[in-house]
Amino acid sequence: MSKAKNLLRGLMPLLVLAAVYAVFKILQPDRFGSLQNMWLLVQQSLLLSIFGCGIYFLLSLGIFDLSAGINAFLSAMMGQILSQYLGLPGLLLGAILCGLAVSFVVSQFMQRLPVNPMIISVGFIMLFEAVTQLLTGPNSSLQIDKSFRVIGAFPWNVIISLTVMSVTMVIYKYTVLGVYIRAIGSKKEIAGKAGLDVAKYTTIAFMICGFCAAIYGMVNMCYSTRVAQATGMSSATAAFRPMMACMFANSFKKYLNPIIGMFIGILFLNLISNGLLANGLESSLQNIIIGFSMIFIVRVSSKSRKYDIVK
Repeated sequence: MSKAKNLLRGLMPLLVLAAVYAVFKILQPDRFGSLQNMWLLVQQSLLLSIFGCGIYFLLSLGIFDLSAGINAFLSAMMGQILSQYLGLPGLLLGAILCGLAVSFVVSQFMQRLPVNPMIISVGFIMLFEAVTQLLTGPNSSLQIDKSFRVIGAFPWNVIISLTVMSVTMVIYKYTVLGVYIRAIGSKKEIAGKAGLDVAKYTTIAFMICGFCAAIYGMVNMCYSTRVAQATGMSSATAAFRPMMACMFANSFKKYLNPIIGMFIGILFLNLISNGLLANGLESSLQNIIIGFSMIFIVRVSSKSRKYDIVK
């Protein structure tokens, strides 16, 4: 009986996803739910899941770092700048090194300063958004050579997304590093007393998030062939949807692999946005509904055990 109940709970995210799809398909049979549209939605969700993988490592430690969003913007820009001189190696090198460097700096400030981490996040967002404005100048965006668009298009976007998701899944679930991060997230003080270097593994989690943010920003830029400057804290919103999806995954982590659950969460949120758009709802009303969804997800997530205790 308990096995059947656990199986049902594990299937619950998929059942909710199917129910949402069915509702919007009934309401707008001609404007919503075509195979082409759904395939594009899956690709977009897979791409955003790259970012979500990194954010999940931080949330496993109880850290909400909104500056991860601006890291994706800035890393893409640095990749674009180096690509002009070194081609593809420059694109990869610029994006990844920038992502790692920014996340390392943020991690040190958050760990060493006796200040609320959210305040530090906001400070870095304002700082790095100003940097993106300096890099773009009056053009407000940077253009990348159209030959790189193949990286952001099918099949490479799917291959890159699945590769990053698979590697992070293995690291989180089946390696010593993943065990240590889960242990620190579960009981930080006990983990420290047991001999774990909390600062070291927290920094590693930040840098995993920075790497994922860089890959996401780079692939997303290659698809659109441009990356725009960030202004007015707009970059913070880039992290909202993956964070919501990670909380969604956390609610079902006992029955479903968290990385898979996170992807389903992103697909769920994208499906809602797409369905509301097909029904002609204004963006402000869409934000209200998605905002209520976020509150509900946080509420459900807070009721579940935060993280499994690792001996």
